[in-house]
Amino acid sequence: KVEKQQLREKIKEEREREWIGEALRARKFSGIETFEQGLSLIAFAIRAAKNAKHRRNRR
Repeated sequence: KVEKQQLREKIKEEREREWIGEALRARKFSGIETFEQGLSLIAFAIRAAKNAKHRRNRR
């Protein structure tokens, strides 16, 4: 039972470290950088959708 509790605590600590790291990374991007990243993601999604459609039509 003690081992389970220790494992739970380790998992919780690891998650918290990951959340802090993600928050710090997100904080680095502000304003125009975030907007540009959003546009890049949209462009990527459009290309991926076109490629998937093209592949489906070739069959």
